[in-house]
Amino acid sequence: MGNKRNAGWPAPEDWCKTTGFCPSDIGNPTPPQRDPDEEWMDTMDQAEHSEMGDLLNRDLLAEMQKVAHAHPETRKYLVPLLRKTANQDVKVTERVATRYLTAGASDFAVFMKGTNAKKLFSDAVQDARYESGSGGYTGTIAEKSGFRIISEPKTRTQAEEIVWGSGRYNNGNNDKWGDAWAIPVAKSKVVMDKVKVMRVKAKNGDEAREKAVEFVKANFKGRKGAVQTFKAGHSPEMVVPGGVPTVDSAKSSERPYYQVATSNGGFGVQVNQALKFAKPGDAVKAIQEVAKTPQAEVGNEWFVYQIVPKATLKLTKKAAKLPTWEVKVQIVQEMMGKVEGYYFYGMASS
Repeated sequence: MGNKRNAGWPAPEDWCKTTGFCPSDIGNPTPPQRDPDEEWMDTMDQAEHSEMGDLLNRDLLAEMQKVAHAHPETRKYLVPLLRKTANQDVKVTERVATRYLTAGASDFAVFMKGTNAKKLFSDAVQDARYESGSGGYTGTIAEKSGFRIISEPKTRTQAEEIVWGSGRYNNGNNDKWGDAWAIPVAKSKVVMDKVKVMRVKAKNGDEAREKAVEFVKANFKGRKGAVQTFKAGHSPEMVVPGGVPTVDSAKSSERPYYQVATSNGGFGVQVNQALKFAKPGDAVKAIQEVAKTPQAEVGNEWFVYQIVPKATLKLTKKAAKLPTWEVKVQIVQEMMGKVEGYYFYGMASS
């Protein structure tokens, strides 16, 4: 690291051992050349956030985002690396790269009535931009530049179970920078809507809901030609407690350590709470590092806590008897007609 521009920077191999992110094909990171007056300039025209995914190596970007969220202290290295991976014809400022790297994501879902999917999507995007603005990071469909139909036509009940219920992640996580997902929704007539109460043995409420639905689905004989939807209630009731597990305790052998938390700072100025510091001074150094970032503001506060482990608890034997749960399973039967609309849903940068 004899390069003067990199003076004082750890070698890439030192921090990649910590984070697991070792982009050997990019080369050494270089410190950002910060200009206090640097703004978006024409970046939003040339590198619109919704198009950033097409300008970057998606696999590499995904890894960089994981590291940035898990290890905030590495962002000062990842931002210049992110800028290097971008299409050279597009100006990606440090501010844009930082915001893109650390952006969160929010769920969204919009139902639009009609038969022309392209027009409905365009209308939904325009409506969202009118309601939430077009400056980016709204967490709405306004962030999407396209859509992909992921299933055959569904009834409204089925579509809503996919969009908001247990089927939401059957297709994996929607890419916050990618296309929205779309489900054609057909007209339907409900011919049955009833609730069946089931008792099942399970480790927890979530498993009880799954088991109850599986049992009802396997044993239900529905009306010919009808579409069935099975949905468990959100709050199963434990009616018979399970057994007691065996937990052993011993005096902890771990030495006291220090951790850092902030009460009024955003994600960008948080010290990774998984980090354990041997000395208070080490914790202070970590705070000083995040205080140098552009996200830090006057008034941000950090707290250094001493953690003194007292005991180690270890589960040595699970309970032999599972608890019994009472679950309400809703059964809906519908006769399906022609497509009358589309559900657009997914994740959007926020």
